[in-house]
Amino acid sequence: MNRIFNLRTGIIASAFLMLLSCNTSNESTITKCNQDHAIQATYWYQSAAENAALYHQGFNIAKDRIDEIAKMKHTKTPAVVLDIDETIIDNSFFQVESIRKGLPYSDERWSDWVKKEVAKPVPGAVRFIEYALEKNVSVIYITNRDESLRESTLRNLTAIGFPEIPNENYLFKTTGSDKTERRAMMAEKYELLLFMGDNLSDFSAVFDDRSDNNGFGAVEENRDQFGRNFIVFANPTYGDWQKKLLKDGNNVDCIDKKMVNILKN
Repeated sequence: MNRIFNLRTGIIASAFLMLLSCNTSNESTITKCNQDHAIQATYWYQSAAENAALYHQGFNIAKDRIDEIAKMKHTKTPAVVLDIDETIIDNSFFQVESIRKGLPYSDERWSDWVKKEVAKPVPGAVRFIEYALEKNVSVIYITNRDESLRESTLRNLTAIGFPEIPNENYLFKTTGSDKTERRAMMAEKYELLLFMGDNLSDFSAVFDDRSDNNGFGAVEENRDQFGRNFIVFANPTYGDWQKKLLKDGNNVDCIDKKMVNILKN
């Protein structure tokens, strides 16, 4: 009897441990690194009233553009294209978690964060989406969140007040992070007249190559588009602007102090 009891107990214990391991991110296997360099950027994003002002400023400009678009004649349905993260919702709490735990970014950790469905709207975002829809301008979201995170993302957006739009107007990442193909797919049905994001690659493929002075050349060549067809929001916490740090295989989440040499005198 004792042997049967011990066998049953062992099976139950093993099953419990397997269940526990399947439902808990194994952060102990991730190499920790100093995240102090991210503190000020994240603090600015969360605490600077200037950040809120920039969001309101961007959305106010976008509303003026929506008014202009609504008065135009169109051969196809006019649309505004937006990124999601740090464009309409705030994920800075994920950055805080990374700093406090000393953990670099990982797809697993990011997925766990998204599935919590607790991101908050950035200032002015919900009202802008409502405004665009009221003016009969369609809304399209092109995000580099993985397709597997679609349901969690939609539930989060609904819970914090974003209007419902057609499911097919949410374009998640299925292969690479390049958004060119997804923009082209939506351009077949819609007239894409306004792009909004926190990263230059949210607007056009011309900004994908940062080899020309870290992208300043492409910005200068397209300077008349900003505030007109492109509206960019500030994001000092992450983005393609870090590519210069990555070119030598550096982990931007574990920046060594010697990398201060990249700063200009």
